[in-house]
Amino acid sequence: MPAVTPDLITHVDNWLDTYSTLSPADRCDFINQTLDYPLTEDFLEDTEMSILIAELEDTAGPTAVVPLVEKLRRACPAFHLQELGYVEDIMLAWGLFHDDPAQIATAAGYFRKDPVKFVTNFLMTFRWLCLYQKRDIAIEQAKTGYPLIHASPDIIHGVESDLSEFLIFGSM
Repeated sequence: MPAVTPDLITHVDNWLDTYSTLSPADRCDFINQTLDYPLTEDFLEDTEMSILIAELEDTAGPTAVVPLVEKLRRACPAFHLQELGYVEDIMLAWGLFHDDPAQIATAAGYFRKDPVKFVTNFLMTFRWLCLYQKRDIAIEQAKTGYPLIHASPDIIHGVESDLSEFLIFGSM
């Protein structure tokens, strides 16, 4: 596998060409090496880094992707927040499957930062929390998300009904 170099990072097309020739495992290593460098917003957007990581879940598996998302969170926090709809559902699913309270709380917390922007992911992951009976976190999601989603003129009225019903029926 070729090593990531600063020169390769400055030439996005070359980086993408190299990436496209790699196996799924090598792609994970390549992204991992890349995230060790200070990356510009343009590089992250031009490579569609969050999408590349999300796509690796299918080929390399979630075990390989979880460390990449954790590193993306640390290395590129602003980009991660802007693109979390692509990767945080992986993290929440991983946390729920492994019953990892810290991972569940972290991933759910990211979705609470902007439930309107990521409404589809927010509602899907809210349902997962209910399915896995993570009531306390589901309550936090519903209390945070409901008023913002309900008041948003950009979202069709009624989309938030799962949240309101959960809060109503949960209090009975």
